[in-house]
Amino acid sequence: MWTAWSCADVCAVCSAPAYTYFLLVTSATGKANYLRAMEVGVDDFVAKPFDSDELAARVRVAERILGLQREVSKLEQLLPICSYCKDIRGNDDQWCHWKTI
Repeated sequence: MWTAWSCADVCAVCSAPAYTYFLLVTSATGKANYLRAMEVGVDDFVAKPFDSDELAARVRVAERILGLQREVSKLEQLLPICSYCKDIRGNDDQWCHWKTI
C-alpha cells in the first residue's frame, strides 16, 4: 500500500510533455500492486529487497528505451506526420493520408 505521495500522484507529476521513464522500487509486492502500478503509468516495477545487478540491468533497459524515444522524436521533426491519424504534410502544406502517397 502506497502512502503520502501515491504512485498515481507521482506519475501525474511526471507526465510532462517529454516522456519520462518511471521505474518504481517499492516494498509493495504481489500481482495486485504490480497491476495497479502499471495502470497508473509505471514502466517497470521492482519489489524490495531487490538484486542490485537486476536493478542495474533494468536501468540500462530504461536508458535504451529513452534513447529510442529521443530518436523517434528527432525523426518526427524531419517528417511532418500527425501522431494521431498518421497523415503526412506534403511540400504544398496540405495533409494527405499515407496510403495515397
